[in-house]
Amino acid sequence: MWLGFEGSELVSAGAYSQAGERQDSEDEFVIDYVSCAYEWRGRHLGDQCMGQLLADISDRTDYREGVGLFAYVHEENDSSKKLFQRFGFECESIQRVPIREGSGKKRLGSNYGRWVAQL
Repeated sequence: MWLGFEGSELVSAGAYSQAGERQDSEDEFVIDYVSCAYEWRGRHLGDQCMGQLLADISDRTDYREGVGLFAYVHEENDSSKKLFQRFGFECESIQRVPIREGSGKKRLGSNYGRWVAQL
């Protein structure tokens, strides 16, 4: 997790997690989220946050090439799609994510793109 502060104010945050081992033994990580406080948008804090997350993953994997990265981005989140594109991610597929209602019944929800890249 990475937290960005301006003075004592939290203005951005991001997190990643290890997704598991692939069969070719290269690590794979998911970018769980990158977010910025609404009033701080447009100041490239998402770029700073993403850069810090990727630097941490690089350090954690001893700067090995070919480390897999992925994230799920809502189809209507143009700002996030542009952010991931700037860091070399490409949309691999679109998935409709099921939503579980209070009764336990599932229904189809929103479309999310699976964005992938490699370090």
